[in-house]
Amino acid sequence: GEDQTIRYYSRYFYYTKEALDRNPYLGWQPRLVPINASSFSWRSCFNLEGNHQTTQFITQPQRTDQPPFCREHPSELGDAPPVNRSWIPDPTMLRTMLLNGIDINGNPFPPPLSEELCQEMDDNGGNGSKDENLQCFRETMIDPGSLTSDTVTITPWNHAGIAKGGINETDQLPITVPAPKVMCLIYTMEAAHSTRIRAIRETWGGGCDGFLAFSTKSDPRLPAIHLEHDGPEEYKNMWQKSRSIWKFVGAHYLYQFDWFMIGGDDLFVLPHNLRKYLASLTYKDNADPRTKGYHVGKRQKCCGGNFNTGGAGYVLSQASLQKLLTVIDDDKICKAK
Repeated sequence: GEDQTIRYYSRYFYYTKEALDRNPYLGWQPRLVPINASSFSWRSCFNLEGNHQTTQFITQPQRTDQPPFCREHPSELGDAPPVNRSWIPDPTMLRTMLLNGIDINGNPFPPPLSEELCQEMDDNGGNGSKDENLQCFRETMIDPGSLTSDTVTITPWNHAGIAKGGINETDQLPITVPAPKVMCLIYTMEAAHSTRIRAIRETWGGGCDGFLAFSTKSDPRLPAIHLEHDGPEEYKNMWQKSRSIWKFVGAHYLYQFDWFMIGGDDLFVLPHNLRKYLASLTYKDNADPRTKGYHVGKRQKCCGGNFNTGGAGYVLSQASLQKLLTVIDDDKICKAK
């Protein structure tokens, strides 16, 4: 009714009746559990990670006193609501929730993390000075930046191979430009929805302008979608899964974003840092990612052809994806394996 509509507009700016009619899961998140309610500490869980047995896409604990990925109650996610075969996810859902800062019930989103995670901690949960992730941040002077910022401050002439001698001092100063729009694509499995995908959702996922997981089962709350593809669902057939992902993204989201990043569910991405690099790349080249092809990632010769390494993910500009789509069904160019 009218009172409900006013409530949507006044308390939850982005959760309007119209928005919720389009996507009833906008603003949803699992029930929040108090930070101190866990029966174990992060340190103790990390200390046992070495005792976990990793299988494809999921980790199973060899000991029963700790859960996989330190997620004590994976069942909190509940069952995925059904979707019809024609369902097209809204990839801006997490971004909208991040900008709003709260879920549909007024709880903080993303949910607060334990202060313990901000302490120096090595891979086994120790207090020593071997926190390699923290060392990397400090030594490379990486600035995680703000997840909600729509601008980035770049130093475009700081790329490898640029001769500083021909650039005047004014042009070498940092400049602030609009942040490019990036869609993040994650391939995963249903078994990881309550662990890895939930972790992404509650940390860096909303920092992407668009986010969508591609899984073995659809779940509109995450959002995740299952796409049919040729061949079995296995690591050696990842190209066919990737092919179906790129075709779906090209059909439904191509012109909504400047860049498209794809990778596995074990990634931790710094979206602001990624945007800074991509913006500096096009500024340096005086180029537009909608018309100039870019591949940002690592390629190597493998198995009789070129291979995109997916461990850290890779990024295509809109123009590159357009070009890929023209040959993606040509088995002479894009081999079946």
